[in-house]
Amino acid sequence: MRLGSLYAALAIRFLPVMLLGVYSPFAIRLVLRATQRSGTVSGTVYGMSTAGSIAGTLGTTFFLISTIGTRAITLWLGVVGIGCGLFLFALDRVHLVKKVSGRRLGLSSSRSSCLLVIASARKT
Repeated sequence: MRLGSLYAALAIRFLPVMLLGVYSPFAIRLVLRATQRSGTVSGTVYGMSTAGSIAGTLGTTFFLISTIGTRAITLWLGVVGIGCGLFLFALDRVHLVKKVSGRRLGLSSSRSSCLLVIASARKT
């Protein structure tokens, strides 16, 4: 058995997979307004993630691979993942500034749309 290949694959994939695992808890923290709704919010985020995974898997298998190829899919998912991550970090920064100043921020639609993109791109 070749352990060198296993170690190389683990070294290459560890950081990206770990960072993909950070999306959902971070999104829950951004969306959560009151601790009483934590179950509803986390269920909604993980439900959207599951729906996105199903749609992404079927869409990739039956449409995208034959249309644009696997290399383009990989590059686009990387760009979308980085873009959504930066967008969520910026929203969190703005949310903290608004929270400190005492005003609430009404960006739930942009958060929801970014979360939908993350959920659909996460498992494909």
